[in-house]
Amino acid sequence: MMSVHRQRGAIFIITLLFLWMLSTMMATDLRDTLLETRLSRYFHDYAITFAAAEAGLIAAESALQGRSFILSPFPAHIAYHSQWIHTDECGHQRYRIVSRARYQQAAITLMSEYVWQNPQASEACRQSSRGGRISWAAVSQP
Repeated sequence: MMSVHRQRGAIFIITLLFLWMLSTMMATDLRDTLLETRLSRYFHDYAITFAAAEAGLIAAESALQGRSFILSPFPAHIAYHSQWIHTDECGHQRYRIVSRARYQQAAITLMSEYVWQNPQASEACRQSSRGGRISWAAVSQP
């Protein structure tokens, strides 16, 4: 029969092993939680940045149409510019629009091609080419 002293030693060792396993599980859970938090923050920042870059494209398109567009206060920094590419035989003007947005660690550049339809163009010309945004692409994202 084991003595009381040996039984207490065995219980002490088992308790230490249990506490070590519990601590290891808690540390792993904490690491996973921190990773999930960082990923959640990245996707949040990315969503804000993408929305800001899209708003920059819309603001540039509105300026080309002669309409005013007020960018609502975004927490992101937005910069956009449009560049004339060419004018076709109907007087439709094609532009390249680039919009850049940055928020926290996320940065996105969107590029779009936009066709402004000449309102004085003939009916055949207006039907041959649709106006507005004809393409866009996300040029860069970290």
